[in-house]
Amino acid sequence: MLVWANEALVLWLLVRLLAQTPISIPAAIAIYLLSGTAGMTSSLPGGIGVNEGITVLLLAQQGVPVAVALPTAVLRRVITLWSMVALAAAANILPWFAGARLRRDF
Repeated sequence: MLVWANEALVLWLLVRLLAQTPISIPAAIAIYLLSGTAGMTSSLPGGIGVNEGITVLLLAQQGVPVAVALPTAVLRRVITLWSMVALAAAANILPWFAGARLRRDF
């Protein structure tokens, strides 16, 4: 639950830092929930593309320019979801490399 709450707060913080038009925390939570739901219903892995598109659309409705909303949406996904995917992939690959090194040395 805390990770999900942080993702909405990351969106709010990014908009606050990058846009001239700040959004409220409840708006950030609503945008996060709606874009995440749309991404899940798309059946694409991680809702990639759909989540970002809906985020941009909803941020634009809040008055955030698209030129700021698109990088914000992509950056939020990189910071939250895809950084965890990369970390999990690295954690899965590193033992394989260590095992290969042990087999070579053995």
